[in-house]
Amino acid sequence: LGTALTGCVGHFVLPYGWDWSVSLVFGTILSATDPVAVVALFNTLGVSPRLTMVISGEGLLNDGTAIVAFALMLKVALGASIDFWGVVGFFSQMTLVAVAVGGLVGGA
Repeated sequence: LGTALTGCVGHFVLPYGWDWSVSLVFGTILSATDPVAVVALFNTLGVSPRLTMVISGEGLLNDGTAIVAFALMLKVALGASIDFWGVVGFFSQMTLVAVAVGGLVGGA
């Protein structure tokens, strides 16, 4: 949702005349939120380590999703055509490769 809204701002509000693909690349760059400030505040306030870990994990998930969305939107901006099953395949490939590499590195 953040990517789409930021892309709309890039398309309709900013004075650069970007088309949708470039606006959505812009949206994917700015949509990744980072929980560093929240985690630092949690450490200062003495919030439970479990909640701090949940927030950190959510941030990692958001970062990974933003990277995959950026890669997809960059492909579109560079001229690739996509359809629904192409997007599903792309996300599946990125996810499965990440899990496989994580399993190999983590298991080593």
